[in-house]
Amino acid sequence: FPSHDKMPYTVIGYDSTKDSFSKVKNLFGYLNPAETTPEGLALESIMSYLPKVDGDTNGYFINISDGEPCFNFKLDDSTIVAYTGVKACIHTRKQVKKILASGYKVLSYFVSEYEIETNKINFKVMYGEDSRFINVHNINSIADTLNGKLLEKD
Repeated sequence: FPSHDKMPYTVIGYDSTKDSFSKVKNLFGYLNPAETTPEGLALESIMSYLPKVDGDTNGYFINISDGEPCFNFKLDDSTIVAYTGVKACIHTRKQVKKILASGYKVLSYFVSEYEIETNKINFKVMYGEDSRFINVHNINSIADTLNGKLLEKD
């Protein structure tokens, strides 16, 4: 097992069917992000927790990210395991397709202060047409696009 103490993890800190939102506020102080974005790994880890979507329900999966998939760690024998680049983008796209296939509409936001064309291309590949690029100084545009998506007629 890797000796590195910064392994990717997923926290489901809030279940609207049984938790108050104050639970999220209380839990955030205990989380220690490792400055990585293991996006596809996180999506894969929550698949079995997503509620089923049927013909009577609209399901929306909303993702907010600050980068493209990246996570590296060193094993005890000094081997570096990398989850980055094309391989990580393809893996993330595969997970997004699973979410779409289960009946969800996916809307994903890349929130950043910087406009890097490669990041935009990769993000569009991973999340498709419903990906949006949001400048960190214009975060209110998330509400505008969410509103538009939620008001769309099927």
